[in-house]
Amino acid sequence: MFRRMKSFVTMMMAGLLSLAAGTALAQYNPQSIGEYRDWTAWVNADGAAKVCFIASKPKNTLPKGVNRGEIYFYVTHRPSRGIEGEVAVRIGYPFDEKQEGIVRIGSREFGLSFKGDRGWPVPPSEDPRLVSAMKAGAEMTVEGLSQRGTRTKDTYSLLGFTAAYNAISKACK
Repeated sequence: MFRRMKSFVTMMMAGLLSLAAGTALAQYNPQSIGEYRDWTAWVNADGAAKVCFIASKPKNTLPKGVNRGEIYFYVTHRPSRGIEGEVAVRIGYPFDEKQEGIVRIGSREFGLSFKGDRGWPVPPSEDPRLVSAMKAGAEMTVEGLSQRGTRTKDTYSLLGFTAAYNAISKACK
């Protein structure tokens, strides 16, 4: 799992680079600050823009046998920008951007909008409610439609989510 998470970290940091104009990739050196059951917490303390995030891979993906890239659900703190609990998902292939995806935790549902293979809650103000539901839940599903019409359902464990979230909250004070 560490190798897969390390490749995710590399991808995540490259994405953060595009968001932080003028910052050199060499400044990003994320360190794992712990594994909490099914979630791993990371911090990048290099430079002035500290970033902390937690990530998890799905326990089950449907349909089976579909060629997909990396799949992760993550929550990020960016204290230098005043951002706490920013929710995002990487699906592993392009989703239909005209269709809304769904995150389900128990009986609660949250909409997702997509750009390529990435998704975010709609509206973004839903992040705190989604994080709260994740803290209270045991399992979460993410469903959506690929550009090619494939219905996808990924199931994530929420075991360890609260502890991992608390770890990044403490690290990114």
